Amino acid sequence: MQRSLFLLFFLPVALLLLPSCAELEMPPLNQRSSTLSVDQAYSQIKSAIESNPKLSIMAEVNHQANAAGAGLDMPPSRLIVFGNPNMGTPLMKASPTTAIDLPQKILVYQNEQGQTLIAYNEPAHLALRHGISGQADRLQKMSAALDGIAEEGVEE
Repeated sequence: MQRSLFLLFFLPVALLLLPSCAELEMPPLNQRSSTLSVDQAYSQIKSAIESNPKLSIMAEVNHQANAAGAGLDMPPSRLIVFGNPNMGTPLMKASPTTAIDLPQKILVYQNEQGQTLIAYNEPAHLALRHGISGQADRLQKMSAALDGIAEEGVEE
C-alpha cells in the first residue's frame, strides 16, 4: 500500500520538477568558426555592437596582451562585454543572480589548431541557471541579437 501511495502521489510531482529533455540538451555555450583572424573577427563584432544604438560596450579584455604583461604566452583571445539595460534589467529583477551572467559577453579566440572561434552564452540557459520564468520572448530576442552580432565576425 505504501508503495502505491508513493507512486500515485510523489512520483508525478517529482517528474514535474525534472527539466525537460529539450532543456537538458540545450547547449549553454554557442560557438561559431570564423575564416578571419581573431583581431579581424573581433573588430567586426565590435563594429556591429557600436552601430546598434540600443547596445553599450562596458568592457574589453585582451587576454593575450594581459598574459604577455605577466610574461606568459597564450594564443589570441579577446572578450567584449556589452548589453542593453532594457533587456537585461528585467531578467536581473526576476532573479538577482542573473547579474553574474549579464551583461552579455562574446569571446573571440584562437584554438590549438589555429582556428578562430566565436563563443557566447545561450540566453535561454539563463532561465535554467537562474530559475527565471515568464521571460521567453525577451530571451529569444537576446538570442537572435547575439546570433546576429556573432555572425558579423564569421567572414568578411
